[in-house]
Amino acid sequence: TGDVFETEVVDLLSSCAIDCFDMMMANAERHTPLTPWYGPETFENDGNLELALQALAVNLLNAELRFKRCESHDIGSHEYQEDSDVLAFIVPNLLQFVSSMSQLEVSNETEPTLFPLQCRVYWLTSSYYLWIGRCSNDAFVSKDAEDFGLGCLKETIIFFSKCPQNEGILIKTPHLVSIGRRGDHWSALSAEALSKYRDHLQSSSIVSRTRQRFQEIQSGVKGRSRSDDRETVGIISADDKAKLASLGSELLERYNVNGYCDRSSDVLEELLNDFLMLHEDHLQAPDATTHSFPEHLFNWTGELHWGRIWTDIPSSEAASMINVSREGSRPSIIQVLASSLIASDQSRWSSSMFMIFSKMVLTSLLSRAQILRTDFEERQLKGIDEEMDTAKTCHVRRDQVMLLVVNFFIDKMADTIVSNNDAEMHHIIEAFLVGEEFRSIIFSSLNRSSPQKDTIASSTLQLHLFRSFSRLLSVLREYPGVSMQARDKLESVYFVTLVNAMILQKKEFADLITSANDKRLKKWQAHIYMKAELIFSTANEIAELLSLNPSSVNAVDGSVNISHLMKAITDLDGDGSHPLQPSPLAQLSEMLIWFWKFLNNTFDTSSPTENVVRNRLMTPISSIIIALCGSPGVSIGYDSSDNCTLSFSDYFDSEDSVNGLFRPYGAAENKDQNKRTLLRQLVQLVQCVSLVFHSVNEKHMCQESSSTPFPSSRHGHFLPLVSVRVLSAMSDAIFQLFGESVWGEAYPYGARDCGNTIDTILGKAYLHLYGFSFSSPEITTENHAPESVKAATQLFRCIKRVYHDNRRSPPRKAFGTVELALPPAKESQVSKAVRAFLFNAEKKAEGANSSTDIPEGVFSDEAENINLSGQEDQDNIERLRRGIFTELAKGPITNLDSGKKSPSDMDDQGLSEERESTRRHELSLDQKFKAVLECLCYDPRNIENWIVLSECCGFKAEYICDRLVPIQESYDSSHFCLKPESKRGSPATMTLDELQKSQYEEFQASRCNWTPYIGKNLYIYMKYSWSIFSSLQACAKDIGSTFAQDQENTEGPNIDGQNSDYLCWKKIESKFHEGNYVHWANSWAGLFIMALRTMRARALLVARYLAKKGQKGMHPSEVSEDIGTALYGDLMASTVYGYPMQVMTLYEKRQIAEHSLLALQEAIQLSTSSDYTQKSQTICWEIQFMTGKCYEKIASTLREEMYSLNCTEDARPARSYETIMTTAIRNYSKAFAGAQKAEQSSGGPDKSCIGGSSHGALECLYRLHASRFKVLVSAIRRVREECELAELEAFRITSVAWFDESNQSSSDGVRGNTWDIFADCVDSLSHCRRVISLFHRAAYRLAQAYSWAPAFHNPDCDLTLGSKQAVPATKSYRIRGLDTGSCAESAAVVMTTLFEKRRTQLCAVWVTTSARPPPFEVLNDSLRKYDALRLKYIRAYIDCMRVCERRDKIETLLKCTATSNQDLPGFYEASASLRGGDPGKHVKQSLLRGSGRSFMTKVKRNAISAIAEMILKELADLKNNGVDNEGKMKLTHHFKLSYKLFRRLNSPCKDVVEFTRSNKPLVEVEAFCKCYLSIQAGYRISSINFDGMDIDTLCSILEGAVSKAKDLSKEERNKNG
Repeated sequence: TGDVFETEVVDLLSSCAIDCFDMMMANAERHTPLTPWYGPETFENDGNLELALQALAVNLLNAELRFKRCESHDIGSHEYQEDSDVLAFIVPNLLQFVSSMSQLEVSNETEPTLFPLQCRVYWLTSSYYLWIGRCSNDAFVSKDAEDFGLGCLKETIIFFSKCPQNEGILIKTPHLVSIGRRGDHWSALSAEALSKYRDHLQSSSIVSRTRQRFQEIQSGVKGRSRSDDRETVGIISADDKAKLASLGSELLERYNVNGYCDRSSDVLEELLNDFLMLHEDHLQAPDATTHSFPEHLFNWTGELHWGRIWTDIPSSEAASMINVSREGSRPSIIQVLASSLIASDQSRWSSSMFMIFSKMVLTSLLSRAQILRTDFEERQLKGIDEEMDTAKTCHVRRDQVMLLVVNFFIDKMADTIVSNNDAEMHHIIEAFLVGEEFRSIIFSSLNRSSPQKDTIASSTLQLHLFRSFSRLLSVLREYPGVSMQARDKLESVYFVTLVNAMILQKKEFADLITSANDKRLKKWQAHIYMKAELIFSTANEIAELLSLNPSSVNAVDGSVNISHLMKAITDLDGDGSHPLQPSPLAQLSEMLIWFWKFLNNTFDTSSPTENVVRNRLMTPISSIIIALCGSPGVSIGYDSSDNCTLSFSDYFDSEDSVNGLFRPYGAAENKDQNKRTLLRQLVQLVQCVSLVFHSVNEKHMCQESSSTPFPSSRHGHFLPLVSVRVLSAMSDAIFQLFGESVWGEAYPYGARDCGNTIDTILGKAYLHLYGFSFSSPEITTENHAPESVKAATQLFRCIKRVYHDNRRSPPRKAFGTVELALPPAKESQVSKAVRAFLFNAEKKAEGANSSTDIPEGVFSDEAENINLSGQEDQDNIERLRRGIFTELAKGPITNLDSGKKSPSDMDDQGLSEERESTRRHELSLDQKFKAVLECLCYDPRNIENWIVLSECCGFKAEYICDRLVPIQESYDSSHFCLKPESKRGSPATMTLDELQKSQYEEFQASRCNWTPYIGKNLYIYMKYSWSIFSSLQACAKDIGSTFAQDQENTEGPNIDGQNSDYLCWKKIESKFHEGNYVHWANSWAGLFIMALRTMRARALLVARYLAKKGQKGMHPSEVSEDIGTALYGDLMASTVYGYPMQVMTLYEKRQIAEHSLLALQEAIQLSTSSDYTQKSQTICWEIQFMTGKCYEKIASTLREEMYSLNCTEDARPARSYETIMTTAIRNYSKAFAGAQKAEQSSGGPDKSCIGGSSHGALECLYRLHASRFKVLVSAIRRVREECELAELEAFRITSVAWFDESNQSSSDGVRGNTWDIFADCVDSLSHCRRVISLFHRAAYRLAQAYSWAPAFHNPDCDLTLGSKQAVPATKSYRIRGLDTGSCAESAAVVMTTLFEKRRTQLCAVWVTTSARPPPFEVLNDSLRKYDALRLKYIRAYIDCMRVCERRDKIETLLKCTATSNQDLPGFYEASASLRGGDPGKHVKQSLLRGSGRSFMTKVKRNAISAIAEMILKELADLKNNGVDNEGKMKLTHHFKLSYKLFRRLNSPCKDVVEFTRSNKPLVEVEAFCKCYLSIQAGYRISSINFDGMDIDTLCSILEGAVSKAKDLSKEERNKNG
């Protein structure tokens, strides 16, 4: 047998022998295929020995060959099962047969034949049972089989020792040799070889013991998991950890990965074979769609790729814990080793497992190489065509398994690095990277050594392997602690291998493209697709490496620092005698040129498959070309002499000047020659990059990122990313070549066209990476962050270059993108102090002008905030951060309402987008706020930035205020029209002290259960948007998370009567859960406004402090002016924000006005001071005007001081009201004089801005005399006993300033004095109207004056007639515009001028703002002021028309409301009830829902009520005069009209009735029901009292009225139709 198998091909001869035996068994009758046996089954002592020996030899050979074949089959396959069943029968029979023969006395002639057969039988039996022990999943079966196998091996050795004559004998067994069998004992049996093998097996018995001990530990942990003791469930005890540590140490000693011994390859093969035996079935190729790079390499999850086998072989602590706790099938050796080391908490487990995994990779690669080599040799011998399908062959299957094993353990190596906790790991990685094993792994993994063509399956596995290896390399490159030398060597070896692999791939790809195969065949298409994918992935890696390691220029001498990659491929690091391969750089360039021609060859006829491949390869090939352009200074036989005929003007038309650069002069000839050559190369390379970049379709450029598994995919699309890296390096190289700083904002002279080309391409690349462009306002949704601080620095420098002389500002997104790459800033002491002061949420009872908390230390000259470390990256970070925030802080703050239509001009679609547009503006304010704040942290003494900071807070607070429905009425009808309610009911009864004390107590009571804001950091109110419900909910959640859990037990207010923050938050949130979304949103609005105003006040205080300290910037008078204006603005609408919002008390109103007055007086004083070098921009007359308003506001709070009734006129002391109000009038008078003087010096008033408050001196004139008139009205409203004193006081106040002194009559009586002042005020108001006809406020005040004329004539006039009374002609002639008839008619004439035209804003009111608005104009330039004026004028107009009984005018106004657009507060209230949804058109909204205080609701309700009151009055007249035919027609008309009014309520009958019972009765409902009941009663006017009716009765009446009205309408339509 030995001689035959030594001269023939073993596998072929083995197959022939087995086939022959099967044929013999097929002809035999006694045996079946499952019980094959040749000859007699037993041997008797008297039997035929020669026949028995023949039978033994034949059956033994059959068993040996089948056993060898069975080992090569996949476990579980049909062939494996068939051979296994045969061996299970034949091996025990052989052992029994030999045992029977060994008892026989054998002659010397027979001994040479029987002895080898006996040894071979025992050797076969030993090998068979040892194999069963390795394959079995049952630990006990495995142990028994191994013990029996070792016993048989011992018997075999005994056979050799029993026969001295056989000493040194060698039994040849070449037929037992196969690929998977290693060792001399397979080719020949000898006592020495078997003894050596026995020693190896005995030493390897540790494997069986450790495996069994590991399973026992698993059982113990599992048992505790099933116990009732919850404390021990699934916990690995300390004893278990000690046992696991012992197991791990024993296995590590056996598989000494760091040592070198003769059997190192054997033990590693043992480890590999054991792994394959138990886990081969679980090795499945991962899905190609999921085997890509995640958002970050360290978030990669192997379990998603490999399934359970990933946790079976743990590489992390979590997986090892699962493995130890999970009792299952027989564990593999490497599973036991990894689980034991990791679970036992051994230090440096990651280092040991990393080396074990690397050894497994290398062993698998060597085994694969042996498999491929053997397969090739057999094919050559058999002459099998390589094109034949080989998917079912054994060698191909083993090759694919080995690829999977390599892939798996490479992933394990990467995961071990990512999840390691070993401080010494970097030493192991460092040694590994510089060792030869790593080079071998790279070369063997990426270079295909297979001499035959790949199948589709093998190519797919190679693609998976490539991607896994790419991930491993990325992890190794990013691992901290690895030296630059090791990293460079890693990249160099990897790069060279990739280039070689791609050159080979190009050849195979070209062969496929140019082959004569039918390109419609799916097989060819599958091959070309797979080749394209391999090229795609390889090209990405090459471009990635080249772009990350471009060449650079030495700024000192202009020399080129060539990257280590180019040195490796050109062998610049070696001696040049043994290049990597002939001209590798030339081959790479030739390959790229071939691919570029293929990609751009659109003229030749190509198949659809080729077109798809072209689209797929366009991006990676273009990326390699561009990346290669980033390595100037490396050439392929290029003559760099300056005699080249090419000129720079060949590339750039305007670059002739550069032709004279770097001309050789004197000693610097070589240096200048090199610089000129390098500059020419840079120009050429930039042109190349430009051509390639613009050749790629933008669609292909953007589509690739979703399916491109490259390491930097998280940074954006691949081609733009590579282009940015390369062009940024070229940009730096140009500056360095000219010896200039790379931070320059303009390229050096001579290279500007080249630099501009770079920046142009960069701008287009940035559009695809970051979503902004330099050349257009186009913005995309891309929002990637720069990949490093270096990339962010280069981006920032490019932005500064492009916009340094550009009128346009850079996109805000550009600087935001740069900021994304910066690490979190470490707060300095200055930053902490500034933020702590600004965002402090502690509630204090200090005044609004308190500056005790200002951190003065941070504003001193010694407080420097320079945080430079000397490290380049850290310095760049600080420089970038400061530069970004300086740029973002530039420019004015965009006014939200200036960029869109006014509310009255906005259509319904505009209102539906209101919340989103407001949210965007709130976010932009936050960005501006953060940028300015960061600038202040670097330069806290910048006054202008503190002002901008206050404006950001103030603007946001104002926007929120403008969107809130007012909580109190801004118009009182009894103040405009003369009616019984116009007169006071009682006199003033408190002295000044008593009044102030009462007001203070009222203020204190209002502060109980009120809080200005909640939370621990006020910045949260700037960070979140109020306008969007989702953002507001996030804000509430954020604030709620700051409260301690123990506050949940708080059930009442604090000791000082204030609600705790937690209780306030809980109350507000309860409204949301109850569905009261309007109350919830408004509650948060109050907190937002107070927090923002607090931050605004603090920023202004700091600005004033710095300005008064003499810091550069604004004059302190300007800051004080801003403070005074801001404080006075808080008085608007007399509302106290916070929670809950409430009406401002008189005490608080006076306090705020006094603080505002102090700031304004300080502004006037500082504006004339000579202590400051800056020029003050404060205009004194404007400030005096504002001080007058403050005095007037203060005086209004003291109006209720009692009069001294019992004193004589000379002895009577002046009230505080008189004193302060007189001062206000004097300030108004001074302001008017100053304004007149300023207008005269400037050539007259500015007529470009009219309306609103833009009236210059005329505005001061109006305010002066409007205030005089208000003083007069306040006096005339007093009760009889104090009215005369009040009028005398009013005369003293108002006589300080006259409009026309000729109005002073000679009469000394009270009535004459009052009429003189009244006439003078009317003249002034009429003058304002004559000068500017659009002066709407003068029109309103003039109409009010006409309405009050009867009272000025006689304070005791009949108030029931009110404004309908007339003034005698002896007096009325002095009042311009006052007729001798009804005074109300005169008022109506004036008010009608504001409603002559049909306007969307309903009345002639608008707001205009001048270029430099004065403070009072700023105060009036708000939406809520605009709406308040409109509402006041509209309600006054309705009152005038009602008194004058002009119902048609009110009906016209009511019709106009249907086409007028909704006000913002009303929209927000209606939207809030829908949780921020769109409420639709206001004409369909109910007038009875909500607060009823929105502008449009009030207009409609007032107009409807006025018409209803007029109907009820006419019904009363009909009742008194009787109802005739005309009366019946009038009653029917009133019924129809009242039905129209009822319909405008947009509410069902039940809701209307419920509203009337819970609120004030509705006049329109009463009119509607009375008309209905009167018609139903036979046109007899009903006198039913509806107040006493129950809900059901009133509801039924209302429903009957609605039904009746519908019937009448139907009859009328039928009659007219």
